[in-house]
Amino acid sequence: MGDDLALPERWPVRTCMQWTDDESGGFSSRLTARLLHHIVHDEEYAPARVNAVAQQRDPDSLFNWLRRLVEIRQSCPEIGWGDLSLPQSDHPTVLVQQFVWDGRSVLVLHNLSQAKCNVHVTDLLEGPKLIDVFGNRVYSSKAHVDAAIELDGYGYRWFRME
Repeated sequence: MGDDLALPERWPVRTCMQWTDDESGGFSSRLTARLLHHIVHDEEYAPARVNAVAQQRDPDSLFNWLRRLVEIRQSCPEIGWGDLSLPQSDHPTVLVQQFVWDGRSVLVLHNLSQAKCNVHVTDLLEGPKLIDVFGNRVYSSKAHVDAAIELDGYGYRWFRME
């Protein structure tokens, strides 16, 4: 949803939620002119172009990315319940986290640099097989504990370890 920077004080970020593509964004059945709060009518962010229904239908939307992230996070109880370790890597810009809980392990890598890299991780606590769970894209390279793990600039990959 867009902001209306022409509004005073904090109101630019407090515009009405745009649920549908109708004139008032599905926020209210009242005429737009009678609404107490402002509807964004900027061409780029108007309800006809940006709304919750359209986001749900678009597989590449932020809404659907966040939905997938929540589903993946819920499928990895190790992250909330497990013991955290910070294995070392050969790239100082890559954050490596390993979560171990109840005999299961998840490895998370985040490249905090804009440069693409191949990372070697040491000091892992669990098995040698890495299974891709989540990432910023589908990587063609098969990840293995002893091999370099490919990461895009600002890329991320989550693995289940077996």
